[in-house]
Amino acid sequence: MRANLHPTLDDLEAVMAHDDGDEQLIERAVLNDSAEGQVLATRLIELFGAFMSEEVRPVLRRISEEGGEPQLTVNALAELLRQIADATEKPVER
Repeated sequence: MRANLHPTLDDLEAVMAHDDGDEQLIERAVLNDSAEGQVLATRLIELFGAFMSEEVRPVLRRISEEGGEPQLTVNALAELLRQIADATEKPVER
């Protein structure tokens, strides 16, 4: 069975929550200000949710069943996401 491919912005925010307060609110407002931004946010949530459900969770279950430590994989993925976020925060060169 496929996972729900229509998570909400709240779902993504829960995954990516951090303590930047006002900065986070400003960035979310900018993203929601345009139809293009809303489409990008929706697609990111859909694709990321599907990836987590269909790709990551089965691997984590297998690691656990084999006596491994799935948390190490989760930690590595979290670090990768931080690196991706850092890279995407840089302005686009024209």
